[in-house]
Amino acid sequence: MDDLNDFVDDLPHKLKIEVSLFLHEDTYTKIEFLNKRSKSFIAWACPLLKPFLNPENQYIYFEGDDITCMYFLKGGNCGFVLPKHRNIKYIDIHVGGYFGLIDIVGSIFSRDIQFNDWIQYKDILRRQFSVMSQTNCDLLMLPIHDLNKMRWEFLEAYEGLFQNAYNRLNRALKVKLHAIKFCKKNPPETLDKKQLQQLQGKILPTITPKKIDEEQ
Repeated sequence: MDDLNDFVDDLPHKLKIEVSLFLHEDTYTKIEFLNKRSKSFIAWACPLLKPFLNPENQYIYFEGDDITCMYFLKGGNCGFVLPKHRNIKYIDIHVGGYFGLIDIVGSIFSRDIQFNDWIQYKDILRRQFSVMSQTNCDLLMLPIHDLNKMRWEFLEAYEGLFQNAYNRLNRALKVKLHAIKFCKKNPPETLDKKQLQQLQGKILPTITPKKIDEEQ
């Protein structure tokens, strides 16, 4: 695919966009963030995305890990989990969505970094959450250096990614705290597999953003 992308790069601009859209149709039609953008942006972004298959019941990343990329979920089932509570999932990630960006925002705030300077501190950015696959997951990775390039090449798309990111981070942290409290009252460590599945079935509908907002 890299050789093909190099070939496309050498084409005249208009033809390059049309060929790129044809080659990456299976990608941009499945990723919400991409299919809402211009043809020029899609042609620029899709070749930068690195495909990655994460196996069932494996961490995609773990709280405290270095941040090297953000992710788009092309297929499969994954979510935010609590490793200390038998990987109970408290936030579902839907197919076509993206994740891993609020970890950058969390690091920016925790390290008191100026927002526009975050790439200069990439070596100290750390994951704020743990995400795990419940089935084999078809992922697309966007390296953070390419994410930063987006700021200069397509500012509107870049700002679209980060729009309301602080609110989404705040919401995710509240849900995480609520999930921890829930697990302390209903310890998953003492349950067998069937009971654990039943608890998992309760925790996602119990911990809803609306409920959390009402409790604040």
